[in-house]
Amino acid sequence: PNKGFGFIEQDTGDDLFVHQSEIRQDGFRFLNLGDRVEFEVGTGKKGPVALKVTRTQAVVPDKYPNFHEEPDEALINKVSETQLN
Repeated sequence: PNKGFGFIEQDTGDDLFVHQSEIRQDGFRFLNLGDRVEFEVGTGKKGPVALKVTRTQAVVPDKYPNFHEEPDEALINKVSETQLN
């Protein structure tokens, strides 16, 4: 997120380069994994690029992406072994 560029996966499965300067939003320009966007395709120095990118559907990022409702047995065992040594 802090590189200033990334890739948009198109419906075809192909990735398309996007620079943060092409994201149309006020303030800090960024996209979350899973956001739906509309854009125009242009040509950059190394091939096709996304231009005039607009978020059409935002995905709310999970605040705790590694949280599981049920404990992970392997993790519990590893923690227990570490505490015993």
